[in-house]
Amino acid sequence: MTPPSPAVEVPPAPDRINWITEPSALDEWLEGLGDSLLALDTEFERVNTFYPIPGLVQLGYDDNYCLVDPDVAEASVRFKELLADPQTPKLLYAMSEDLELFRHWLGILPKGVIDLQIGAALAGAGFSLGYARLVESLFGETLDKSVTRSDWLARPLSEAQQRYAVDDIRFLEPMYQWLLAGLEERGLVYALSEESTRFADELATQDDPENHYLKLRGGWTLTPQQQGVLR
Repeated sequence: MTPPSPAVEVPPAPDRINWITEPSALDEWLEGLGDSLLALDTEFERVNTFYPIPGLVQLGYDDNYCLVDPDVAEASVRFKELLADPQTPKLLYAMSEDLELFRHWLGILPKGVIDLQIGAALAGAGFSLGYARLVESLFGETLDKSVTRSDWLARPLSEAQQRYAVDDIRFLEPMYQWLLAGLEERGLVYALSEESTRFADELATQDDPENHYLKLRGGWTLTPQQQGVLR
């Protein structure tokens, strides 16, 4: 894997963390998006729950980043419009759990999503490559993963949690630009959006709670009675 060209610049970490605390302020912030790409990530709790519980939404475009509490994002009309808008490209990394969260939490099937983990595979960087590993390989920055499994429902979030949350979106756009260059050489630029859309559509059909037990490995080895208990 080769480093990005000098033309691909990584925005520096912000001096201060920008929290948006009102739905109207989030609507206004999103109006500044214009034709820019929207970087998107979430943090959630799923240790003792069947469905994920939203803990935080991270958003970014150009060199602007913000953190948003779930109740603020949920009340933002513009945020929900953009999630469902296929004409607004949204950059995510390993998006399956994020999309599941939006479906159960907001009842929205996000459109216009681009999964950069899929892009990394198409570009030959590796299959199911972790975000932190790709960031380090491309940009030489080592991300602090010590708070990955921390409590994202608690408030206030620690400084380390907030920095971690911003880093999860700060590299998405430069990563996308690097991937585009590699995919163009392979003639696979359109494959990224097509595969991302296909994957998102497939995920949307797999949310039947009555049949979730079918996803569990080894279930097929159980007797019919045991499968009934599992279900």
